[in-house]
Amino acid sequence: MTKLGIVSSFNVLCGNAKYSESLAKYMPEKINCIPIEIPNEIQKNHNKNTIENIIRKIDYCDLINIQVEIGLYGPTPKTAANLICKIIKSSKKSSLTMHRVDKKRTHYLRTTYNEFKKNGIISAMRCAVLESVKDKLYAAYKKIINCGVDNHSSFIVHTNREKKRILSINKNANIFVHPIIWPEDLSFNKSINIREKINNENTIIGLFGFITPYKNFIKPTQAILNYGYNVVIAGGTHPESTEYGQKSIHCEFKILDEMILKPSLLENNTIKHCTCRSPLMNERGKFYLKTAPDDKTLLSLIKSVDIVLIPYYETGQSGSGIASLAIQHGKRVIFSDTHLIKELEEFLNKTVNKFDINSDGSLICAIKDTIKENEKTVYFKGYNFQSNIQTYLNSLDIIGE
Repeated sequence: MTKLGIVSSFNVLCGNAKYSESLAKYMPEKINCIPIEIPNEIQKNHNKNTIENIIRKIDYCDLINIQVEIGLYGPTPKTAANLICKIIKSSKKSSLTMHRVDKKRTHYLRTTYNEFKKNGIISAMRCAVLESVKDKLYAAYKKIINCGVDNHSSFIVHTNREKKRILSINKNANIFVHPIIWPEDLSFNKSINIREKINNENTIIGLFGFITPYKNFIKPTQAILNYGYNVVIAGGTHPESTEYGQKSIHCEFKILDEMILKPSLLENNTIKHCTCRSPLMNERGKFYLKTAPDDKTLLSLIKSVDIVLIPYYETGQSGSGIASLAIQHGKRVIFSDTHLIKELEEFLNKTVNKFDINSDGSLICAIKDTIKENEKTVYFKGYNFQSNIQTYLNSLDIIGE
């Protein structure tokens, strides 16, 4: 029986870990799938014994798939790239799932100078540091990709943009493109009734995942509640965050909490700073927060809301596990207008409603449009979890059943 090792995070509350666990669980029976866990301590310290233990497991397997998230493999992009390349070279045959590929940075001096003109020297210094980090990330991806090509590895990416970026680094790369897709038979908690918890008939909008700045939960939540729609948030502070389990006035969840609990903008039934009127605006929307939901509860909450909102800032990410779950389960979905949805739409049956990250009015209009389009379900066109598994088999030259 062929022994296939999947190298990733496992057994942690993390989208990447859950995705890897699903791949390992649903591989064909003729394959002995072996999860090879990258422990959390690797992110801070490249302990020699830990790395040797990983390599021993690599040696045991016939084939290896590496789930490449730079942050999982080391404290710096350089150390992470070194470990990933060590794994590639130690494997008999491998494929690399690149969850993102950063592009080469351009106009470093111009970007820093413009930042200086707009916001001063401190902001320019921060910009310079960020640009330096981007340089290091690009160098890490370039090293991993070239190492993979040199060792006859294949690559799996979630968008055609990532494919182009890999080919710009090495034109000889063998690349497979498939969006993030989950198993269709994931179990959920059927006893959850979110409408009973909210206890009104207004539209319920869900935001899901860890509460981090780039996910941009705060401003959209405020707009949604002030307009009278309801909000369900399932998530919390990431376990790897320095704020996890700590009392802090600065963490994103604390800011969100204070914003949700503060009094409504309604004063004597008059809307401040707003001339538009709507029946919904006679009262503030209601909210429900669920911290650290298990997988069944998370999926139940996604299935139970009317609309799933993906309001992320532009970070260059190439896929969203939450977005894929929502689409696969027939939910209406609204996205912030970033490259995430522009790339994802290539795999969907139709365009979806979007809003401008800088405009609350744009968000409210997108919600109204989405409510009116209730019957027009968005779905992946020609892609499912079986085709996802087959992509992994193809990347390693395994003949499917």
